[in-house]
Amino acid sequence: MVKQFQPWIRRTLLITFLVIVVVGAVGGQAHFEPPASGFVSGWEKSEDMLTFVGHDLYAHINGGAELYHEFGFDRLFVQRYQKAGEELSLEVYMMSSPRSALGLYLMKAGEEEPLAGIPQRNTGGPSQITAVKGNAFIKVNNFTFADSLLPTMVSLANAALDRIPQEQPVELLDRLPKDGFQSGTVRLIRGPYALAPIVTLGQGDVLQMAGRIWGVLGRYTDQYDSTFTHIEVYYPDPERAGAAFNHLMQNLDEYLTIVDKEPRSFTYSDWQDRFGHVTVQDSVMLLNVNMFKQDSRIAGDTEATGVADSTESD
Repeated sequence: MVKQFQPWIRRTLLITFLVIVVVGAVGGQAHFEPPASGFVSGWEKSEDMLTFVGHDLYAHINGGAELYHEFGFDRLFVQRYQKAGEELSLEVYMMSSPRSALGLYLMKAGEEEPLAGIPQRNTGGPSQITAVKGNAFIKVNNFTFADSLLPTMVSLANAALDRIPQEQPVELLDRLPKDGFQSGTVRLIRGPYALAPIVTLGQGDVLQMAGRIWGVLGRYTDQYDSTFTHIEVYYPDPERAGAAFNHLMQNLDEYLTIVDKEPRSFTYSDWQDRFGHVTVQDSVMLLNVNMFKQDSRIAGDTEATGVADSTESD
């Protein structure tokens, strides 16, 4: 007769099961099975797959890992393949949500040049392909730089993407105003590392995003045919948005000068005689930066588009 599990054993098994479920839910995939040898005839795995978890990423990326962690990095899987002296590598970055994966992809992709034959969002060429699906941001690297390997790279990217679950689309991309928007310029931000290539507003996390608050931005053309960047940052409540607005105003970069101020908005100029306008509406901070005309401001005329979740719950 099979004996019943003792109560403490049942409790231990239940806790272990819950830990496994939580790890899988938070990190997307606790394990990734790379494409097998022969995904294209003749191509073989050249070594065992490497796994980097959390802050181990610094051992793989020589500078720049902070951006990955800001967006919500969980783990990286690296698998190398070779054939007759040629070598490719597959890197699969599992992020904490589809927002995190897409945000990282958009920052790394720059101006996208999609490749035919890959159904997921992608960009690249013979030296590297990057793509995004669900919680995963992937890279396929060509170490021999031979153009002839591009079809094999596409096959490897597709074989990897087929192993990644699809998730719901990221709704933040639809929140930006449409009038004047320059196609292909949308980006997600989650803190100072993603914001830094766009504008310097102050030291450190001056918008108080803390790697938990989400924002979206894009470039626009104004009525003078000048370009500027419009940013929307979504806080969990009006109090947090107001506190972040006050913190920004009080800690503005020393090279920025406030030229106009109202209770819930201000305009500044920089050392190149460009302007920025910041306003807070309910739970949303709206910024126009790198403006060549002081009155080129979507932020002053646009209704706030809503509040995004402040944590990685999607």
